[in-house]
Amino acid sequence: MVTSNSIAAAALCVVACLCMAPTTDAALRAERDQEARRSARPSSGPNASPYQRQISLDRSELVRAGYVADPAFAHTSSHRRKRRGGRAAPLSANGHGAPCRARSDALRGSSSRPKRVARAAAASDAEEIAPTLLRPFDYANEKIRGVSLGGWLVTEPFIKPSLYVEPNRADWRIQDEWTFCQYQDREIAASALRDHWDSWITELDIEEIAEAGLNHIRIPVGYWAVDINTAAGEPYIPGSLYYLDSAIKWAKKAGLRVLVDLHGVPGSQNALDNSGRRGSINWNKNATNLVRTRNVLTVLADEFSKPEYHNVVTAIQPVNEPWGHEPDVLAAAEDYYYDGFQLAKLDGTDPSRSLLYVIHDAFKGVTHWKGKRRPPDPVKRCIVDVIHPHAQDFMRNTTYEGKVMIDTHIYSIFDEQEIRFSETQRIEHYCEYGQYLSQVTAGGLRPVVGEWSTAPTDCNQAFPGANYSRPEQQIGWPSRFDGSWPGSRAVGRCREKTGQGEKYAIEYREQLGRLWEVQVSTYEQGSGWIMWTWKTETAADFSYQAGLDHGWIPKDVMQRTWQDLCKVSPPQRLQLGIIEDNGEADELPTDFLEVEEKGPSPIELKEDETTDEPVAVYIPNSHGRLDALYDTASTVLLLFADAIDVVFLYIEF
Repeated sequence: MVTSNSIAAAALCVVACLCMAPTTDAALRAERDQEARRSARPSSGPNASPYQRQISLDRSELVRAGYVADPAFAHTSSHRRKRRGGRAAPLSANGHGAPCRARSDALRGSSSRPKRVARAAAASDAEEIAPTLLRPFDYANEKIRGVSLGGWLVTEPFIKPSLYVEPNRADWRIQDEWTFCQYQDREIAASALRDHWDSWITELDIEEIAEAGLNHIRIPVGYWAVDINTAAGEPYIPGSLYYLDSAIKWAKKAGLRVLVDLHGVPGSQNALDNSGRRGSINWNKNATNLVRTRNVLTVLADEFSKPEYHNVVTAIQPVNEPWGHEPDVLAAAEDYYYDGFQLAKLDGTDPSRSLLYVIHDAFKGVTHWKGKRRPPDPVKRCIVDVIHPHAQDFMRNTTYEGKVMIDTHIYSIFDEQEIRFSETQRIEHYCEYGQYLSQVTAGGLRPVVGEWSTAPTDCNQAFPGANYSRPEQQIGWPSRFDGSWPGSRAVGRCREKTGQGEKYAIEYREQLGRLWEVQVSTYEQGSGWIMWTWKTETAADFSYQAGLDHGWIPKDVMQRTWQDLCKVSPPQRLQLGIIEDNGEADELPTDFLEVEEKGPSPIELKEDETTDEPVAVYIPNSHGRLDALYDTASTVLLLFADAIDVVFLYIEF
């Protein structure tokens, strides 16, 4: 017989069991959401944070322009945004318009990925968090496997040339985001940038990145997302911070960690278009620039240290690629790195701060920073030495341990020697980095390769630096690889190595696959890697997405198609020499000569290494003696050409 007392006892039993049950993902999520709501600040008004005030301003402007749904209509299917020309376009799942999505898909070409329709956004989307983010990422033992969202919130002509080509044709001075906003009608520039922000990266991209098995995204953002000095004539268009905020929410749902990268700072830290303004470096020459940079870093660090970003925004980069080749810039970067760590309150003074502090090596290599323990400013150094005598152990003492990571960028296409690497030499080049990363990791540093690509050429349209020496030339195709770069000599033709991946030859796709595989395997000897970049318009060999679509990057990031490329014996090396009158061989510099043992193979020679006189080749054996000496009349065919840059030498075995 069931009585009221037995029902009450059963209820108490159930309650007790629930209280004793282990914490579930749902419980953790509820606890996290409650904590986030407690700490939430108003997005506008006197108590709002600078970040939230800027988000509110961005949203208001985007609503006015029709790019974001008015809150009153945010989840109403009848709401439509207006585009230029008065045509209406449907809102995407996140409330943004996506008029360029179909065009972006067409540019990528055919894809093996299933086409999916984004689900409708729910009012609680901002609170959703993937189960994988309910625990912290173990940076000491887990490997970073990520991709950058390059060319989105800091635009770059080579990533999306269509954004720049027409404006550049109208005015050759338009070559970076500063001049994009400066030298054309402001409304036209604003509309173009908003279209770009709204369509280049969407929630579907973030989902695809997660489905590829990656665990991090690096989001480059310019200082102008937070601080535009219009009184001083800065022409930038506001609005990008809103999209950064959206991407972080998408990452939270998809289970991706976020590294927020301050990619451009006031005055430019490297004079490259990826800083927002190319031409000259003025970041370190103006105290106001340095103060503004510190303020922007503080705004970002304060925001992303809030509980609602915990385990989502896990790292912050105070500046991308400061030009450490110049001593004054290097000194400013060293000083800023030290100050930035304190400003971000990552020194333990605030236990709630857990962001990883990722500093770029300023092109000096990660070991340079092993000895940089104190601020370079002599006054600050003196104060630190007195007050904090252990501060010289910048990356080793308990204050900094586990909180700092060094970012190095590895490319092999930016000088005359590396652009001429054969595939074997390029692979060897990357393999050497593996030993280096392993050594510095064992020595206590935490290196991450925060930018790299599979591209073995600089053939892509509007590639970085394409017109630096000829500012009057409009955006185009000058390349070291094909010899169109002033003063360079051709290595090969760019025609087969540009555009989208469907036009690449099978052999070239296989080469890209090997270059992807050797690099990810190598860089995981450090703390991991973040490839540059997720998508491109015409530079498919720089695109992780294109690699997935066309097969040179596997769907499973852990899959390895090729044997251990760093343990395969390189092809036999040959040397070329001219026989002198005394009968001795005078060796010529032929760093990039190779031949396969199984048969005749072309060897590329620089033009100034050829001669009209008879030559001979010799092949040193393992003991350093000459195995053979041949004259040109018998087994060696040397093709001379006055009108071309490359000469082929065939050797018969």
